[in-house]
Amino acid sequence: MHKRREREREMEEIRVAALCYYRDSPPEIKQMAQDQFNSMDRNEDGKISITEFKEYLVGEKYGNNNNNYSKLFEELDRDNNGFLDFDEAIVFFYISTARLVICGGCGILIKEIYFTCMECFCDRSLDEYNLCCDCYASKKGRHENHKKFVDNFAALQLLRNKIEKKSSTELQSNASGKKIAVVVAKSVLRHVVIHTAVATFCSIM
Repeated sequence: MHKRREREREMEEIRVAALCYYRDSPPEIKQMAQDQFNSMDRNEDGKISITEFKEYLVGEKYGNNNNNYSKLFEELDRDNNGFLDFDEAIVFFYISTARLVICGGCGILIKEIYFTCMECFCDRSLDEYNLCCDCYASKKGRHENHKKFVDNFAALQLLRNKIEKKSSTELQSNASGKKIAVVVAKSVLRHVVIHTAVATFCSIM
C-alpha cells in the first residue's frame, strides 16, 4: 500500500510538471502534443481508449509489451474512466518526449533512478531494457539475455572517466596543443540526458 501511494505521488508530480510544461510551451510544441493526441484518437471521439493507446505505441515502435502498456495506461488515466482525455494525454506527451522508461520486470513507469541493460542499449537492433530499483535488487526481470546493467549515476561516472582519460591522451599526443573541452551532463534524472550519456559511452568503448 505504501509503495502504491508513493507511485501515485510521483505520478502526480509528473502530471503537474507536464501540464506546466505544456502551458509554457511555444505554439509548435503545443501543436506536436495535439498531433500526437489526434494520432492516438483513431475514431476521433475526443478520447483515447486502451486499445487505441496500445496500437499507437506498437505503431510508433515503442515495443510490443501489452502488460506494460496496460499499467502505463492505468497510471495516466487519473479519473479511472477507462479513457485518456487531452489533459491526461499531455502527460503521456511529456513523458514520451522526455522521460519514458518502462520497467521490464514489473511494467511500471520508472520515474526516478533506473538500471539499463548496456548490451541492449549499445545494440540499436534490440529493444531497450530497463529495470526499476526494486526489480533490479530482487533480480526480477534479470535473465540470460540481460546481464550487464548500469544505473544512471554510474553511467555518467563511467562516461566522465572515459572522456577524461581519452582527452588526456589526446592532449599529450597533440603537437598543436589544442585544448579539448570535456562537458559532463549534471541532470542525472532526465531520461534524455541519461540516454545520451550511455550512447556516447557505448560509442567510445
